[in-house]
This record gives sequence, structure tokens and C-alpha cells, in this order.
Amino acid sequence: MNIRILSVCILAASTLLISCDTKKENPLVLQSEQIIETVPSASGIVCQDGLLQVVGDDAAYIFQLDAQNNIIDKYQISMMNRLQNGRISKSLKADFESMDYFDDMLLVMGSGSSKVSRDTAVLFNLKQKTIMAKVSFRPLYQEFLILGGFDSTQSINMEGLASDDHNFYLLHRGNICGKNIIFQIKKVELLHFIQTAELPHISFHSFDLPKINGYQSGFSGACVSPDQKRLIFTASVESTGDVYHDGEVLGSFIGTISIIGSQAWKQYSIYPVLRNDSVVKTKLESVCVHSY
Repeated sequence: MNIRILSVCILAASTLLISCDTKKENPLVLQSEQIIETVPSASGIVCQDGLLQVVGDDAAYIFQLDAQNNIIDKYQISMMNRLQNGRISKSLKADFESMDYFDDMLLVMGSGSSKVSRDTAVLFNLKQKTIMAKVSFRPLYQEFLILGGFDSTQSINMEGLASDDHNFYLLHRGNICGKNIIFQIKKVELLHFIQTAELPHISFHSFDLPKINGYQSGFSGACVSPDQKRLIFTASVESTGDVYHDGEVLGSFIGTISIIGSQAWKQYSIYPVLRNDSVVKTKLESVCVHSY
């Protein structure tokens, strides 16, 4: 599918316009949508200086879009570029599922759902338009498996990345194993890991997310609110039994988690995205604040 974008309070892996009424009976209502046919997918989106930076799980580029969603530049970050219908095949793709912007840098992260081919992280200097580092996150992901209490049958599936002034937040999608976990790492320590491979200190927070028709929702994208008090996240539901194969999309949610103050990490709010009182069956895979 080609990408769409969710805008107004949120930009996501599709272009959908919603209102932000948080009443239970009408939480997030779809108003309009736009398909962007020139970008194959959008697993990570960053709003920065009036532009969008977009990365896709089956693309080899970071795409830069203007306010009208036209591609104005693109930067190759993967050599895997054997295309089928404009996309890198599932068996070869780097599966770049998340991206974050800080200090003129973009950090792009593979999901880790397949060893070697999907555990790459790329640090890209947006001002210089060059790759500063490309490393395997497999040692870090192995630590996540241990800390999260995963058993030998369960796979990692990292699909969200966000940061504030001090920390990175890496979101694990638990739609299959049920472990929706946010791993928190100090910024300086994760950047040190990228440079030296020395593992950082990791803390983590687990969340019970809602289900649709018995299928568990899982984290799929995130950003930090401009006031840095909340983590804004997307979660989506697919009728699939493993992290590798896609299934029918049953719906998506948008939520917030307090990360500052006495209620930090203790509670969250989450709302389904609706159209005409029905759940929108679109997989939201990323989120960023467009205006505040």
C-alpha cells in the first residue's frame, strides 16, 4: 500500500485528518485522508522545520516531503534495493520501522524481527546529508529479550522510537507475544553504544493495551509531546499469528502516557480512530506533532 498521513494533532503512516475530541463516545474522528503514491510505505515519520522526514520498512531511503506531501529529496540508507512493485522484498528488506530526530540527526531503527537483515540502526546527519554510523542493534535487542522476560519462542519486534532532551524511548510491539514494552535509555548512553558497542543501562515499562475481536493491539509508533510531559503513541491490531507475516488490519489506536511527574508511567489514555462510529481499518505506524 502507498502511504497516508494522519494530520491535525498527529501525522502517521497514512494521511488521515482527525479531530481530537477525547470523549469516550467519540474519541478520535477521521475527517479526511490523502494517499501519497510516491512513497511506498511510512513506518517512521518526523515533522521538522515544516518538512516531513519519512522512512519505510520496505524502502532503502529516507524521503523528505514538503507541506503538500511532495518528495523534495531522498537519502539512501540501505544497499538492499532489489525492488518488487516498487518495494524491497520481504525476505531482503531492512524493515526500518521507526525514526527519531535530534540535534540535526535522524536515528533510524530496524525492527529486529529477523536476525542480520532487520537489526540495523542508521545515524544520519540531516544537515550534512550523510550517514554517520550504521550498526547492528542485535546485542541491544538481546538485552531487551532478557529484561522483558521473553521465552525462546518469542521474537523481538521494535516499532517505535522517540526522545526528549535526556532519554530515548524504544517501543516493542507486543501484538503477538503480548509484551507491549517501552525500553528507556539515556540519550548519551545509547549514542555511546552506537559508537563503542558498550551496552547502556536500560529501564522498561510494560503496558496492557486493548484488543479488537480477540486480537491484541501492539505499539506501532511514538513521539514525545512538545512540552516533553507525555509520550504520544500509536497502536494497531492485525489478525496474524506471528511478527513476520502481515494480517488483516482490524483497527488502530492513539494514546498518551505521562512520562513526567507523580503519575509518570503509572497510567495511560488510549482511543480508537473512528469514521462514522466505526473503527477505521488502517494500520497507523507512526506519529508526530504537527502543530501545538
